[in-house]
Amino acid sequence: MPFESEAQRKAMYAAAAGKSNIGIPQTVAEKFIKHATDGNEIDNHWLEQVLLAEMIKGDEIPDEPTVLSTPEFEVDAEAWQTKEGKNKNGGLNEKGRKSYNKEHGAHLKAPQPEGGPRKESFCARMKGMKAKLTNPETARDPDSRINKSLRKWKCDSELVSEMKKLELQHLRDQLSEVAEHIHKLKADDAGDIQELEVRLGDKNLENGEGEVDGGTNEASSFVTDDKDPCWEGYEQVGMKEKNGKKVPNCVPSADADTTIKGAFPEVVAAEPLVEMPITHDGPAGRASGIMFLTPDNKILLIRRGQGGGDFPGTWCIPGGHQKKDETLEEAARRECFEETGIKYDGKLETIYDDGQFCYYLARVEDKSNVTLNYESSGYDWTNPEDPPAPMHPGLDVAIRIATAKTEYDYAELIREGSLPSPQMYANVMLLAIRITGTGLAYRSSIGEYVWRDSSLYLNDDFLKRCNGLIVVMDHPETAVLTSKEFKDRAVGSIILPYIKGDEVWGIAKIYDQDAVNEICEGEISTSPSVVFDNTAGNTTLTTENGDPLLIEGVPFLLDHIAIVTKARGSKGVWDKGGDPTGVLLTNPEVSEND
Repeated sequence: MPFESEAQRKAMYAAAAGKSNIGIPQTVAEKFIKHATDGNEIDNHWLEQVLLAEMIKGDEIPDEPTVLSTPEFEVDAEAWQTKEGKNKNGGLNEKGRKSYNKEHGAHLKAPQPEGGPRKESFCARMKGMKAKLTNPETARDPDSRINKSLRKWKCDSELVSEMKKLELQHLRDQLSEVAEHIHKLKADDAGDIQELEVRLGDKNLENGEGEVDGGTNEASSFVTDDKDPCWEGYEQVGMKEKNGKKVPNCVPSADADTTIKGAFPEVVAAEPLVEMPITHDGPAGRASGIMFLTPDNKILLIRRGQGGGDFPGTWCIPGGHQKKDETLEEAARRECFEETGIKYDGKLETIYDDGQFCYYLARVEDKSNVTLNYESSGYDWTNPEDPPAPMHPGLDVAIRIATAKTEYDYAELIREGSLPSPQMYANVMLLAIRITGTGLAYRSSIGEYVWRDSSLYLNDDFLKRCNGLIVVMDHPETAVLTSKEFKDRAVGSIILPYIKGDEVWGIAKIYDQDAVNEICEGEISTSPSVVFDNTAGNTTLTTENGDPLLIEGVPFLLDHIAIVTKARGSKGVWDKGGDPTGVLLTNPEVSEND
């Protein structure tokens, strides 16, 4: 009997109509009914597996991540809708035409490439359809199905002519865009010349003295009588970017003896002083300094002079080397007073320490008066988003950290390695953790090798799936989260997933203080929970040693990422038998792994 009961028959027909009240998917019901009415035996085991897979995708949660096999038989589809009924060169083959004619009562016939009224009719209809219903990209693609069909019917002459017209039109559009862009660049260059004329005053910009070097649009190509594009009392030190363009970086001349006023009234050149030797008697050459930040987002930078130690001519914050029996904070305050005359006794925040130089941040209400010593040749209260160049090494990172405004800004700095992991931010800890590895690993708990294809995980689509991924402390016994397990184990979530080598990592926000304390003790790793259904494409093989090898496909559910604690052995599958490396602990304030 095709149906086991009348109740089953009614339930299947209701589901096929999209009105199931017990959760039977419409597609499953349609396949079931088709085989029942054809008189085929129903494989109930397969039906149970399909229903289970659909339940996992719905409200029902299985006891553990489930790998479902494919059905033992395939449902026949009409040949004209499947690969076996289609011609690889376009259109339907003989089997596909017969299938289509039977289902629709049509009279499709084989192509007539040799010519005749059917060829003329076909070519005319397909050309009309291509012109009205096909987008330009597909129409130009020689491997699109419509162009393959046209070639099969030998409509090539018409096709080639049409495609050439489309390509020529596309080329004309591109040339038009290029011409418009060139016109805009010329207009911009004219504006640059006018701006430079105003800045240079009476300096001649005529041929040979101020002409733009052929094909070069940067301001460095302008040549003046004295080869210097800067104001009197200023000199060029490299280039900087302004409004998206490279322009000369004009700073007060080291030998200037007056205060320069005008375009930058806050940039002051110091009087030349007798150079004094600098002694660095601090431990291991450690140094520190203070970055002053005002409410209107201005920071104080000074330009190192010839007597200012390393990297003369660069811009930096006030600071210097540590003396014996002096803390880094004390050294920063002393050096700041010596170099700027600012005696600051307020609160300092440590924002960046690269192991050699420690940057402190001082949030001040207004700009203090600056008195430079012999080590510096100028200063500037500047916008940190457009600082002068060249900058002292490390200053660009310190500026980004000092001006970071959100937890996501900090997460990006951790991801790129500018900040160590973890970082405390407001009420959360930001922590870099591994979400999954790729390649070959071994699941010792079940004695199975697993191969995770990197192409399925190291891509933007998988990273999108990791956004908001729940972080738990150790896997639950049910393998996937239930409401109770979520309440008991969830400690945070992923806010910034990224690719790191052959692994996927993410910056996690950890809220639970007990979890924070345990993580900071070290000897922990991570393990992801993924669930596969019968569409994943999983394949199980046997190695030469008789061990099972699971070739994974694409998981339909990424359930959670677990912090594996000491109580569970500290290691995850993707440590691949080595030391636990799934959690990055590089902040010396919270880790002994540094």
